[in-house]
Amino acid sequence: MNKRTSLKVFVMGMLCFFVSQMVIRIPLLNYLNSNFLYSIFSTKHQILMGIFIPLSAGVFEECGRYIFKDKCLKSKGEFFEPIVFGLGHGLMEVAMILVSSVGVGKISTVELTIGLYERVLAVIFHICMSVLVWRGFILDRKIKHLLIAIFIHFIFDYWIVLVNQFKINMFNTYLMWSVVDLLLIVYIFKVKENWRSE
Repeated sequence: MNKRTSLKVFVMGMLCFFVSQMVIRIPLLNYLNSNFLYSIFSTKHQILMGIFIPLSAGVFEECGRYIFKDKCLKSKGEFFEPIVFGLGHGLMEVAMILVSSVGVGKISTVELTIGLYERVLAVIFHICMSVLVWRGFILDRKIKHLLIAIFIHFIFDYWIVLVNQFKINMFNTYLMWSVVDLLLIVYIFKVKENWRSE
């Protein structure tokens, strides 16, 4: 890809996160949280809510990726297109987190290091999910790859629920995320070899 195309794809990735999360999902969740009946339901059925929240993240973000690819980036695309898109998507999330954390106060060097590592893992994850969704278009298995991406995204986020429920320490949490990212990176290198074929 040339620089102009890369910039366009990068911005599309940023917009994908902003629209799917900041414009649609988070306001929708805030609206539901303000609803009295929903509040009662979420209090009584915490297990279901523990599934619903991470599942909603997977559905909105992966469907966002799918729609942007289908409607805004219609060409088959080079291998690096989903990587640039995922990078934009992931860095937009980082930017939103930084904005929301302004004024929180001083953080220790350890907290900063852990936070940066977590964001690196998240960006890698978004890149890999973009490659997975794009691969569905290449192989004409769009819905199948979309559903797989939603499921993986759900599992990735659901781990936070398990951490809180079973008091899993943070070392094991980051280890699990690192292993998932590593497996996805292996997948990326595998599909790179035959990007436009079976």
